[in-house]
Amino acid sequence: MFGFSRRELIESDLENQPSTYKSFPACMVMGCLMCILSIIMMVTTERVPSETVAKNLEHKKIEYIKNYCLDQGILTTRQKQQLGIIKKENP
Repeated sequence: MFGFSRRELIESDLENQPSTYKSFPACMVMGCLMCILSIIMMVTTERVPSETVAKNLEHKKIEYIKNYCLDQGILTTRQKQQLGIIKKENP
């Protein structure tokens, strides 16, 4: 660009900037690379639910299956005893 090198353009631009930018032009050096890396990381990493959320989902799934089986009447007496729905009879 008009015979100026990139370094000369950056240095002349920094002279016109406030002193905070003169110390380390991080965005000019690493900005684009860091933005691209952060976008790649967001796309490639999976969001794993926390342990408590996973436990709550598992508990809800078990409750749903138990209630479905009760509604359909497909649980045996022994299965109901194991689930604590009915108390075990003492012989």
